[in-house]
Amino acid sequence: MILGISTSLSQFSVTLYNNGVIYCNQIQRGIEGPSICEFISHALEHVKIDIRDITNIVVDIGPGGTISVRTGVSYANGLSYSLDIPIIGISSAELIGISAYKMYSQPVAVLFKSVKSNYYCGLYNDGNIEFKYSDIRGISKYINEEFASIVLAGNEAAITNLENHLIGVNIERTNIQKVDPYILCEYSPMFISKAKKYPFLPTPINEANLIEWSQDLK
Repeated sequence: MILGISTSLSQFSVTLYNNGVIYCNQIQRGIEGPSICEFISHALEHVKIDIRDITNIVVDIGPGGTISVRTGVSYANGLSYSLDIPIIGISSAELIGISAYKMYSQPVAVLFKSVKSNYYCGLYNDGNIEFKYSDIRGISKYINEEFASIVLAGNEAAITNLENHLIGVNIERTNIQKVDPYILCEYSPMFISKAKKYPFLPTPINEANLIEWSQDLK
């Protein structure tokens, strides 16, 4: 049984998946409500699955809100340690990129607003993901030079800003802003092939953690 956890983008989602079957898919929008521990306990009780039946964990490591990302990753690491089972961390940018790529079969730019005037951008294309961190001009310059067409996903205001800076690029705009729990489930066997033992580190959006990525565009 694979447990999928996503807490990075203003919603908690928990999925339980095994051999192509989704046993549970629960979403809690916003931070109000039960804790992640209670939320997962309720999900397990709902489908009558013992926590010891979980053999692998897939967790969304961000980018996203610092506290929310760390909440999900910390719980996943603790559960991985207590059950002595593998864990794999997947970027929310990759998960959103997969959702958009399935719809359009074109490269996807997933944008998140970061600190000051900077943005975090995940560029997903047919199973490959690369990350850029810069202001909107730096990201648009890279896309203008490297892509003939692009699908935009993620933060709505960021997408609008980027769209206004793209020149000569065919643009498809989506309303995909959150991680799709079904994608977390459907692709979990592939993710698990990369799994390792705890601990896994989160990727919250803050300047200290992202400053090194800005070097990619210099």
